[in-house]
Amino acid sequence: MRRRVHVLTVLCALVAATAWSAGQDLTNREADTMEQKVSAVTKRGEAKPGAASAKPMRTSFTERELNAYLKFKAHAQLPEGVLDPQVTIAGDRRLTGHAIVDLDAVRKSKERTWLDPVAYLSGSVEVNATGILQTSNGKGTFQLESATVGSVPIPKSLLQELVSYYSRSSDLPGGFDLDKPFDLPANIREVEIQRGAATVIQ
Repeated sequence: MRRRVHVLTVLCALVAATAWSAGQDLTNREADTMEQKVSAVTKRGEAKPGAASAKPMRTSFTERELNAYLKFKAHAQLPEGVLDPQVTIAGDRRLTGHAIVDLDAVRKSKERTWLDPVAYLSGSVEVNATGILQTSNGKGTFQLESATVGSVPIPKSLLQELVSYYSRSSDLPGGFDLDKPFDLPANIREVEIQRGAATVIQ
């Protein structure tokens, strides 16, 4: 289950863009389809070297399938304090993510000085971030372009603290670092992004 959660986390981080699917009528059937695809990607990633075909495996999914999965299936796998995550796929490597985030939990996670902008954050607020994703040879990088809390632009350092807090795990105690290249999970070599869809290559 941990590997499946990690795959889902990375997919959500990779595949977000500029127009939301929340207003559309997402279905349980779409969620089931995405769940099957996540399971297939995870299973192939766990296969022993040489067990899979030498030919790359391509698994494609749509933004609707991913959003349906997040809406109907992923509640238990999301960090406590993160609600209503929504993703879309704009293409051309440009991604944007959206969620309602509990800022009180982040603010109370350590002592704050009056110079710390996090000291003035409170409540559950919509957070958005936009950037450019590049993947190749099992590695990924993300170049942040902009981020907002509510409608207020925030610096990268503040977004990094939010991301770090909510992406912490036993495998990654410091959380996800926006500035560092990261390993793609499940032997994923590359993620191709088209408008409205993405393809995982293993």
